[in-house]
Amino acid sequence: MLDVVQRSVALKACRAHRTVSLHSALILSKLLSLDIRMREAAWLYDVKRGKDLGDTFVDRELETHSGPSGRGRSAIYTDGSRIEGKVDAALTEWRDGEETWCSALRLDPFCTVFQAEMIALQRAIRRVKNGKDGLVNVFGDSPRSLRKMGLSLILERYAEGSTGEITKCFFPRVEQAYRVLRKVEITSQMAQTLTGHGGFAQYLHRFKLKDSSYCACDPAKILEVLHVLQECQCFCGSVWHWKRKSASLSGGGNFQ
Repeated sequence: MLDVVQRSVALKACRAHRTVSLHSALILSKLLSLDIRMREAAWLYDVKRGKDLGDTFVDRELETHSGPSGRGRSAIYTDGSRIEGKVDAALTEWRDGEETWCSALRLDPFCTVFQAEMIALQRAIRRVKNGKDGLVNVFGDSPRSLRKMGLSLILERYAEGSTGEITKCFFPRVEQAYRVLRKVEITSQMAQTLTGHGGFAQYLHRFKLKDSSYCACDPAKILEVLHVLQECQCFCGSVWHWKRKSASLSGGGNFQ
């Protein structure tokens, strides 16, 4: 039911035909899947409440340091990193311009930077709950980490999905699609081209709106979007203009 709702919204946003797949519609409309958004919110909700992250394994605590406590409001800064196969999480607490406490954690090497940043945030919140300060500012990179997690899920679904094959021909990677599509306003004609669902004989013949799916330039060739762009002599002028515009948007080199 959730897929049906978001697919309907995405199709209207990118002006595509209603037969376009969910994956293609989300990419062209530059929207993030609703279930991924909910998963991100659930992750952050659990971390903020100090819930253990079951799939994150802290190997050992590398360093802990305590300094003068001071009287002002304290702030805890968190971060995670992965360098040369080593995954670490770090926390540092500051009060009145002085570092009063710090901690570094080593995670198992199969963990991600996102997991390191989440475990650092979790430890910071746990310290605040166990402390006596009434109000502590906690600073981290969790929004960026959540976006990375969401993007990784999109990449996995996009690559492994059995739909949206024409869209994948234009944009093999999701990051490439977002980088190009954010520069343009999607029109109905562009959506038809990037999905293959539109005024092509193959598509129209599929719904019995055209007697044949073959192209006028060659009775042995099926008239679909890749044929139009790569081989068809009937549309060579329009194709040249479209390719030149696409090359300029994607930052490509000289167009031949």
